[in-house]
Amino acid sequence: MTNTDVINFLKRNPSLSLSGLEKEASIPSSMLSKAISGNRNLNDEHLTKLSPVLKRYGFHKSDGAKIISIVNNKGGVAKTTTCSNLGRALHLEGYKVLLCDLDQQGNLSQTYDINDPEEELYQSLSFKIDAPIQNCIMEIFPGFDICPSTIALGQAALDLQNNQLKGYKRLSKVLDQVRNEYDFILIDCPPSLDIMTGTALVASDSVVLPVQPEEHAVKGLKNVFNLIDQMKDLNDHIQIEGILFTMVTSNTTLHKSYMEAIKEGMPHVRVFDTLIRRSISIPEATATHQSIFDYDKSSNGAKDYKNITLELIGETKLKKK
Repeated sequence: MTNTDVINFLKRNPSLSLSGLEKEASIPSSMLSKAISGNRNLNDEHLTKLSPVLKRYGFHKSDGAKIISIVNNKGGVAKTTTCSNLGRALHLEGYKVLLCDLDQQGNLSQTYDINDPEEELYQSLSFKIDAPIQNCIMEIFPGFDICPSTIALGQAALDLQNNQLKGYKRLSKVLDQVRNEYDFILIDCPPSLDIMTGTALVASDSVVLPVQPEEHAVKGLKNVFNLIDQMKDLNDHIQIEGILFTMVTSNTTLHKSYMEAIKEGMPHVRVFDTLIRRSISIPEATATHQSIFDYDKSSNGAKDYKNITLELIGETKLKKK
């Protein structure tokens, strides 16, 4: 919820008592009338208190991109590969997509041969610089953009950590600047459960969890679920899209047994029907700075990522922009 969201909602509902809302939310009197007139901006504390009150009167987030974080605290499970190829597959289905590289390793950016961008996400996340996110967005294809990152993102992480109340909400505020310009925003999270993953979860509508079938996968997932539960205090609408098995050798007994064990250990969590099979074409595509669809659209990797995309959008009712 942003200052603009609140003002627009109140203007659409003039019958609501501003003084009554202020009393229910325990914010200073005349605050809302001043915000509507442009004489005052609602701060984070005001917005947090107003959120549950306005929802009781029918407030809901204005239409815009569905924001999905790709999360796992373990590296090497194809988070970046999934973010890249899922984004490109959504784009090929006719959706406008923004990729957001939230890992200071910059692997998602490097996938598209972006190594030293003039502007990057760090400059928008930093409280000191506070650059518009539009400055760092780069076009890959028309309707398919990326907000790149480099090692400098680590400085933004320190800024957010030093001001955690605002830090956890920072990415949400930054993405609100462009949310209405896209159908999907996909966030490639770092392989850790730090404040960068936290701010991604606060900004997100949902989460996709890439998982390689292996012995300790359930333990790692439980750590992710614990963080998601913690972030629900700041984002009560976040949902888990499901677990996506990646790098699967489906004809091996070992992988089959691990996948069954994960399903049994997480009975309350959806598991996608689609499996991302191990395929040499996927790392080859990355090495040539392309998505799997642009490298070899007839490969098993392309087929799998198209299938997971169709499975995912079957759960949405977003109209294409």
